[in-house]
Amino acid sequence: KGGTWISEGFIEVRIHRDPANRVKVYAFELWDKATGELAAASFGLAIGSFFHDFSMCCLVKDRRSAGAILSKAIGGLLTECGVMDWYWGSRMEYMKEYEAHGAHEVPRAEYYERLRRGIRQELRSDPEAAVRAGRALIEPRGGALATTTVAL
Repeated sequence: KGGTWISEGFIEVRIHRDPANRVKVYAFELWDKATGELAAASFGLAIGSFFHDFSMCCLVKDRRSAGAILSKAIGGLLTECGVMDWYWGSRMEYMKEYEAHGAHEVPRAEYYERLRRGIRQELRSDPEAAVRAGRALIEPRGGALATTTVAL
């Protein structure tokens, strides 16, 4: 629905990365079972046990709060896999509700210390493998998309 900053060039850089590079990129999707439409999506990368979101979108805006559902499912999955820090970027007003679950801003020096610590620590398990193994809070969508795609 509309434009995107996630260009073909951006995707190409993420897919054809150097295998020696420990950065892994993930896409999480939440699909509406009734309509078959993509309801929300989140894109992020893991460097050791540090996870950094780089984009999120909520395409279905109704009382079900697809973006919040996807965020909570991702949080559960990342915790299960051993992510120590999940960085969302600069605080936006809609993020306020997550403060009740432990979200908070950190000073720049602390951010870099957490990043350095996370880089040195491996995940307990890969989020994609955890989804495939049925350890996600939401059952994966069937077929070939089951790796990082979940259904609403």
